[in-house]
Amino acid sequence: DKNKPKMSHNSTYEKSFPSRNCTFYIGTAGAKVFGRGEPIHYFLGSELAFWPDPWKILTPTMQRVPLEGEMHLESTPNGEGSENNPNAFYELVQEAIGGDSIWELIQLPWWLEPSYKIPYGSAYAHPDDRGNILNTLNEEETALAIRIGWDDSEAEDRIRWRRRKIREIKAAFWQEFFEDIVSCFLATAEPFYDSD
Repeated sequence: DKNKPKMSHNSTYEKSFPSRNCTFYIGTAGAKVFGRGEPIHYFLGSELAFWPDPWKILTPTMQRVPLEGEMHLESTPNGEGSENNPNAFYELVQEAIGGDSIWELIQLPWWLEPSYKIPYGSAYAHPDDRGNILNTLNEEETALAIRIGWDDSEAEDRIRWRRRKIREIKAAFWQEFFEDIVSCFLATAEPFYDSD
């Protein structure tokens, strides 16, 4: 393709496109040093909640992103952390919720994905859920359908999918498939305090 920019440097950690005045630096959360040196105008930190030592990377990186630059941190939640080992992602989310933050919180629930549904009669549904399930919705499922505004058909297909996933991964569902800002951070193990 004649419009495709030519690379002057192509390695596992750097890709350079001089005609676009652009360089991509690729690092891992386990890197000893990352985010130091020249300015970083656009930064994407993926799965922050699972980084072994997030502030070791975030602190220098934040200082390299100019005020007119962009820094995006995204993650599947991974609990709240502990007193001795707080979860940086959880801390940043709480700051954003509290309004005392430079961060803007964007929440992306699982139902934004069009394929997360199982239709009536599907072999992928649990045998108990292959037919009409509207009359079997529990209080939580009904509240979810009302909150999101699903019509009956959409509610059935989405709840069938949700039930299958909960059967597969149990309590980890609320971490892996975001529904709300509270349940996503609950520990997948038995929490010390009741979630209510």
